[in-house]
Amino acid sequence: MKNVKWFLAMCSILSLLVGCSPDIKEISDIDLVMATGIDYDKESNKYVFTIYCVLPASTSTEKTGKLTELVDSAVGDSIVDAARNLRNRVGKSLVWQHNKFFIVGEAAARHSLYDVVDFLTRNRQIRITGQLLVSEGKAEDLLKRKSNISELTSNVLLGIVRK
Repeated sequence: MKNVKWFLAMCSILSLLVGCSPDIKEISDIDLVMATGIDYDKESNKYVFTIYCVLPASTSTEKTGKLTELVDSAVGDSIVDAARNLRNRVGKSLVWQHNKFFIVGEAAARHSLYDVVDFLTRNRQIRITGQLLVSEGKAEDLLKRKSNISELTSNVLLGIVRK
């Protein structure tokens, strides 16, 4: 009888230990950032932080194999404020491990390239292997431009850089 009580006590304790970890994120709760753009608006003296994301495939069988793209921007007094505003606006966890490009608009590069590079190197989520590009005009316009070959914008940029 003593062994049965001990066995039941162990089973009840083990049942409390079984389950998912609280720090696990579902695939539907993340956005994979493929390219990041940083601009500066001279008129308002504000930074514009833009991301180009690929959303993981939904669980629907009709969309299997298709990628959904998202381009979103937020404005802030500093680069950190603009990035924070963007995270609050998106509502999902942004994952930068697949980010290939950091595109800095011409106005942002002229105004404060040092601050942009400082932000990128201090952020732990950003991989240092991403390529830093300075664009003519606004980075936001470059990220919002649709490819005419039905390819991801980040892959088109990669092809341009490699050539």
